[in-house]
This record gives sequence, structure tokens and C-alpha cells, in this order.
Amino acid sequence: EYSRGMRKRLGFIQAILHKPKLLLLDEPIEGLDTIGKQVIIDTLKEYKEAGKSILINSHYLSEIEKICDHVAIIKQGKILMNFNPKNNLYVCSGYSLGISFEDKSLIKNISQLFPIKLEKPGLLFLMSDDEKLLNKLIHYLCDNGVSINRVEKIKNKLEEIYLSAIRDKEFSAHPN
Repeated sequence: EYSRGMRKRLGFIQAILHKPKLLLLDEPIEGLDTIGKQVIIDTLKEYKEAGKSILINSHYLSEIEKICDHVAIIKQGKILMNFNPKNNLYVCSGYSLGISFEDKSLIKNISQLFPIKLEKPGLLFLMSDDEKLLNKLIHYLCDNGVSINRVEKIKNKLEEIYLSAIRDKEFSAHPN
């Protein structure tokens, strides 16, 4: 007679009750209210910090990216992408800077000092969300004659990466 959310919570409690070294979960937050989701996410973080391993199958990517140290995107039994979301360039949070500069060798020099990537001409990506590092980069650019016309904080979401991986696979499977 329990609600779906209550049954989900009870199932989760049963899964962690004996503190297994490996926890296998299928859609652990499906059907839960906001508070129930947060309780499970917080519990999983604590479980992970205690050195336990967790394998989660889920379509709730925005919540899952708060927990996971490693992600595999799988379609029809094939791994399309396999990465650490906290260290991967595709998922990396940071700052996008619109820039104008004359000296082409400057980017090479900057890349030796800062974790940057030139996304395309005039668009630089700082692969860090550290504001102090951003300020140092801005000062360095200004001191070297680079004009900055835009700074934007960027966080690629796991959902966007998932969609991109699935679409790339679909396009490569059906060349028209």
C-alpha cells in the first residue's frame, strides 16, 4: 500500500543496509519527489566518499552527474563514450573568452601557462572554473595586447554530451 516513491526509498535502504562494497542501482531516483532525490544523492555521495563503488544505470543525467566520477554512455550494448566528467574537456566547466589578437604565437605561449583550448579563431576556453585563474589569464592577455570582448561561464551538461554522442552514432550509422 506504500506509494511508488516510498517503495523506491525502501528498496534503496535495503540495498545499502548491509554496506556492500559494490552497489548496483537501476534508476535510483526515478519516481521520487525533490526531497527524496536529494536524500538519495547525498547518501550516494557519502557512500562513495567512504570508498565504496557504485554502478548506476539512469536516464536522470542532471542528477547523476552530481554523483559520478566516471560515465559511460551506452547504446544498444556498445560504449559510445567513456570518461571522467570532472576531468573531461567535453564536460569541463570553465570560461569562454571572446578575444582579438595579432600575434598567432601568443596562443602557444598562453597554453603553456594556462589550461586553455582555442575553440576556434577568436574564441578561447579556460578549462577551469577558478575565478582567480580567470583573473590571471585576463591580466596576462591584456598585458600582451589581446582585446577581450566577452567572458562567459560555461558548464557542459551531461545531457548535452549524451545527446551529442547518440546523434553522432545515429548519423554515422545512417550516412545519407
